Amino acid sequence: MRSVRDGIERMVELQTLRGPEVIRGSLTVTPVARSVTVRVGGNRGVGGGGAVIVRSWPSAVLVSVDGRTSRVRVVNATRWAQIAIMFAALLWIYEVWSRTRERKERS
Repeated sequence: MRSVRDGIERMVELQTLRGPEVIRGSLTVTPVARSVTVRVGGNRGVGGGGAVIVRSWPSAVLVSVDGRTSRVRVVNATRWAQIAIMFAALLWIYEVWSRTRERKERS
């Protein structure tokens, strides 16, 4: 018996992907990315009529020196800038709304 969760898991797929290693002497650097694949509409098989949306972004870099590996997180500055812009826009909308409401109450 299939559940709703099974259907969602087939529609949305999360992956962690590793890129090709770059080796310089005893230093090895491996990029790591996260990927979300969303399948919508139609037959989800090969050649089906559905659409596939894929979004990938860097998440970390694995750095290995002499056998010791550390993970260096990649901070997405663009995402933080987008969040800041949306927050500022919401504050501005609230300010305009509250001033409009004050004017209506005065008249």
